[in-house]
Amino acid sequence: MRKFFTILYLCTCMHADYIPNNITKEEYDKLLNIDKELHALAIKEEKYNYAQVANYIYNNLTYDLDYSRFKVVGSASIRTTRNLRDQSNVYTDESDRARAQILVTYPFYDAKEANERKQKMMTTKQKIISDTKKYFELKAELEDLRIEKLILQELEIRTKARKLKGVGSFDDWLKVIKDMKDNNFKIVQKKIELSESKQILFSYIAKNKTKTLESML
Repeated sequence: MRKFFTILYLCTCMHADYIPNNITKEEYDKLLNIDKELHALAIKEEKYNYAQVANYIYNNLTYDLDYSRFKVVGSASIRTTRNLRDQSNVYTDESDRARAQILVTYPFYDAKEANERKQKMMTTKQKIISDTKKYFELKAELEDLRIEKLILQELEIRTKARKLKGVGSFDDWLKVIKDMKDNNFKIVQKKIELSESKQILFSYIAKNKTKTLESML
């Protein structure tokens, strides 16, 4: 019994600002502009540039897809040769010789290997574009759910007012409440999906690049 009252007390505290049997001044002001507010929420539009993000990820991969780059290895050494005459310290013309060596390696491919390499690069880029697009689709879906939540909050005020005035039923108000509950659950699910999608994008690039990517997402 004590546990029950504790839970009831916590729930009451969490929703202390909600007055079920009265319309507050703030709620009344919302009712006066509800048509305008609902219309503004319904036509709200977000723009996402996923192509820019995909290009950033591709250009900052943790692994190198361009195997055709030159690999230059340099080494140098100095060899001194002394021909002593009469135990003197006089060098001959060939006394000092410097030797430097530069080794250039270039991976050559036959036609089949070159095509396979190009195909791998293309496949990787398409995968990055697909994962980036999926992230922004999830972000748009989450934003849509948040807008739906705002709309339901507006409708809840209206159905509560109608219920209190006797022109609407308790069931009408309860349906809106259930829709709000379902909406909250969907928002939680979508946040989890979005977080997972973001981690996939982060996995493509080095840790020192994630801060910039985060700002683009």
